[in-house]
Formats: sequence, C-alpha cells, structure tokens
Amino acid sequence: MTSSSSCTNKTAGGAALRLATAALAALATGTNAAMYEVSPDGSPMTLTAALEVAGAGDIISLADGIYREPIVTMNAGVEGNPLVITGGRGAIINYFSGDRSLMWSQKVVDIRHSYVTLEGG
Repeated sequence: MTSSSSCTNKTAGGAALRLATAALAALATGTNAAMYEVSPDGSPMTLTAALEVAGAGDIISLADGIYREPIVTMNAGVEGNPLVITGGRGAIINYFSGDRSLMWSQKVVDIRHSYVTLEGG
C-alpha cells in the first residue's frame, strides 16, 4: 500500500514540478502568460476551449482523466515563448469520432502552428 501511494505522490509531484518550471520560464520572459486548467468534464474549461484562446507564453494544463477530444492547435507561440500543453500520465487523449472507416486517418494530436510545446508524463 505504501509503495502505491508513494508512486502516486511522485507522479503528482512531477506534474507540479513541470507546471512550476513552465510558469517560471514564462515569467522570466516578461510576458503576461495565462494558465488554463482543463478537465475531461469541462470544469473549469474544456481542452478545445483552452486551445481556442491560448497563445504565446500560455500554459494549458490537463488534469488527469480521459479526453474525448483531439488536440488541435489554433494559435502559435513565438520563439522563446512557446504555447505549452502539459499533462501527467493520467491525462489520456482518446479521441474517436465513431466512424470506423475514418479511424486510422483521424489525428489525435494536430499541431498546426509554430512554437508549440507538448509535454507529458
């Protein structure tokens, strides 16, 4: 029991460290970076909604859970100030529209813009 609890704490600690590092990097560049926290149930925000508004220097943090929507960027970062999308091992992107004939051609992650960083545990 202790071993399992310890593993969970390490995962949570790793995610917190990644977020803190990304936040410090954004602050060091002197930007007005925003942090968008998203969850599969949309509280406080959906992944798609965050992708619509996030831009250079912003961080989108995925809470643990199964996301039934793809990651499709809508805005770019800039050199030295990327848009960061981050999540731990418990944040799973499992997007499938339901049309089996398209299953292998669907993109789960579609980074269409420059200076976007995708991080995960």
